[in-house]
Amino acid sequence: MTNKPFDINAIVGPTLNEESDLLEWLGRVASNVRYVGTPSDWKVEFTYNGIETSATGTSMAEAAAEALTYISANTPPLEEMQVYHLSQNVNQSKYAYSACIVIAPSRQAARLTHPQANSVTWNGKEWVYTYASAIHKGNRRSKEGKVVSNSWANPSQVTVTCIGIAAPGLPPQVVCTFQNYQS
Repeated sequence: MTNKPFDINAIVGPTLNEESDLLEWLGRVASNVRYVGTPSDWKVEFTYNGIETSATGTSMAEAAAEALTYISANTPPLEEMQVYHLSQNVNQSKYAYSACIVIAPSRQAARLTHPQANSVTWNGKEWVYTYASAIHKGNRRSKEGKVVSNSWANPSQVTVTCIGIAAPGLPPQVVCTFQNYQS
């Protein structure tokens, strides 16, 4: 199970003063959670990011709070994702993309995103498909033998405009594309 990173500071406070809240949050972010103990001496065993560990307290809630503190201290900060508008007016071929909206951690990462992000990557010289299929039969091939995509501009010719901040937890992705489809 992959654990979801979280910010303990965002949940600790007046909204987490009930035992059930602490137990629920620990169950959300850790796996294999198990409480053992007596009414005055509790231990919670759990797995976080593949590491089995435990925390103790005088109550279940205190043990859960200690576990959440451990998790917070061992979770890297979430990378803030931005929303970018990418556009190009260099490649005006029939099926070229003119623009797209992407979520990326930086302007440079956005610039290196192709509108067909899951199937086309930049190899440092040109856009190449990560796979080849029958529809690519006539396309030119790179030196590595990969099929070259001619549907986007060189990253240096792409205009990148930050248009907002992505919702927390969203991965890098292409949100939508705009293709020419000229006749």
